[in-house]
Amino acid sequence: MDIVVDSLVKKFQADHDLLALAEDEAFAGYCVLSSFHEEAFNPDTFRMGGGNDLGIDV
Repeated sequence: MDIVVDSLVKKFQADHDLLALAEDEAFAGYCVLSSFHEEAFNPDTFRMGGGNDLGIDV
């Protein structure tokens, strides 16, 4: 991973108390959603998981 992106991901993890996660997936989803959501939000609110669901996997 690029050194700049790596530092952004680590800051993102620290800011949101996310120690064990699929960093790329959560960070990418947060970057996209924060473009549309002006207020602060918990990125875990928008994460879906598991198979056979119809949610967006962020």
